[in-house]
Amino acid sequence: MEIFKKLKNNQRGSITVFVLATMLIVVGIIVTIYMTTINKNNTQIEQLNKIQEEYMQTSDNSAMDQAYDENVENVEFGPGMIAEKNEEYEDDDGDTATIPKGFEIVPGLDDVSEGLVIRDSEGNEFVWIPVKTAVASSELEGTSNKAMAVKQGNNYRGLLYNFTSDGSTVMNGCTTTTSSHREPDFWYRDNEYNKGLFTEDSLQQDYNKMIESVNKYHGFYVGRYELGLEGTKPVVKNANINKGVTTADASNPNTSMWYGLYSKCKEFAPEESEKSVVSNMIWGSQYDAMMNWMQEQGENVTSNDGLKQNDYYVTGFDTNDVIKNVFDIYGCHMDWTMESSDSSAGTRVAHGNARGFGGNPSDRVWIGYEPYNKESGNSTRITLYIK
Repeated sequence: MEIFKKLKNNQRGSITVFVLATMLIVVGIIVTIYMTTINKNNTQIEQLNKIQEEYMQTSDNSAMDQAYDENVENVEFGPGMIAEKNEEYEDDDGDTATIPKGFEIVPGLDDVSEGLVIRDSEGNEFVWIPVKTAVASSELEGTSNKAMAVKQGNNYRGLLYNFTSDGSTVMNGCTTTTSSHREPDFWYRDNEYNKGLFTEDSLQQDYNKMIESVNKYHGFYVGRYELGLEGTKPVVKNANINKGVTTADASNPNTSMWYGLYSKCKEFAPEESEKSVVSNMIWGSQYDAMMNWMQEQGENVTSNDGLKQNDYYVTGFDTNDVIKNVFDIYGCHMDWTMESSDSSAGTRVAHGNARGFGGNPSDRVWIGYEPYNKESGNSTRITLYIK
């Protein structure tokens, strides 16, 4: 009997333990299911919050972008602002200039009639030369409207000018291929010396594109300073202030002769680059367009003012040697151009004056540019036309 009681008690204990264990397992399963549901719900809530946040952010950004675009459209382009596209700028007098993409107007130098100056991200500076009429119907018409070229067939021929204190007149016959002054022109020995820099056809095409741009935008840019070098890199900077810059000339091995100067001018902003401008050695008709504009603005371009002449071969050295923000018109170097003279002798024309000479800004000199000519007194200027 006693044994039976013990067995019965043991069975009860076993049942109790079993029940407790079973209950714990059930509770565990319920908790697991509950936590899984909670986690799933939390995940869904997080995803919903993320989607809502992204939606709100996208909505806000769109609204902000739209507001920004509207504000940008209402902001008038002006000095110190980088042009994000080719911008037409109008100064306080109503005069206009086109500012190429990537350039800014230098603050304080924003008056077109006084020589508006633009600057790129590397500090190169150029002056806007306004051209009211780019193409004339004849040489005679050019004398009256100071145009840069006439069109003959599909090509343009340059108009070149003689200057006096009373004004300027087109050189008679300059638009022919046999005149003593003409452009564009190809010397019969250029193929021998230019190392593939250009051909007769490419020179003509370069000139055509420049004139078409000037005709479209009513102007072009000229280097504020003569061609400079930072190492071997072509620059347009004040060599007196920027001590790492040397003024390039025909005696420098990096710009040897006319061909070396021409090559560096083309290298600054070649046509195939992504830049908004194309660079070239200054054409004779561009130089004369600059002289015509300066003379029309009341500047004396036909005499040599000794007080203004830069007597050093360092561009920008003398702050008095400047007309309309273009430096070294009276001194420093002669500016070699694309203008040609005697084809049989192989000469290009240099404009302006140089240190030690008695010339004036509108002067022109024939200078042989074949390989033996490495004159330290000859430099040039980069010009830009807008694409």
